[in-house]
Amino acid sequence: HYVPCYVIINNLEFDHADIFKDLDQIKVQFKKLIDLTPDKKLIFANLDDKNVRDLIAELGLLESVSGVLPYDGAASGESYVYLSSDEPVEDSGDDILWRAKIHSKVLGALDIETRLAGKHNVANICQAIAVVSKMIETQAIKSRPGLGAELCEAIRQFKGVKRRMELLANKNNI
Repeated sequence: HYVPCYVIINNLEFDHADIFKDLDQIKVQFKKLIDLTPDKKLIFANLDDKNVRDLIAELGLLESVSGVLPYDGAASGESYVYLSSDEPVEDSGDDILWRAKIHSKVLGALDIETRLAGKHNVANICQAIAVVSKMIETQAIKSRPGLGAELCEAIRQFKGVKRRMELLANKNNI
């Protein structure tokens, strides 16, 4: 019924305690997802996340998946996309909260500025760049001059998902 073309596994942690008993039950679901994915090179795994790395290693897929390293550029040789630097920005005056340099084997070095705060958002951006890079490499989309700059500008302009950080009410400072 469901056969994914691209899969991003950014982190694996115990969540949804109302559905899953423990992390192992969640890993079973990820294993099923991985099994459904025909081309393992189209699985983008955050190899900086211990649980993701352990799962991919347990399945014998470390050499098969497209590894993304959004936190540790020192191990960049094994990754498809990696981060070499990132830093929060204070008082930029233009809503920029974070800067990062992300390296893609297809797009080269990209200087990213984002309105999204936190390393988890930088990790999400790394994963998105990895998918676009793979789509170019496999000719699912065509590259063109200036595409890297267009991606950087789109990331710079993205304000995030409204409902995730929206204040709905404030009663008694709660």
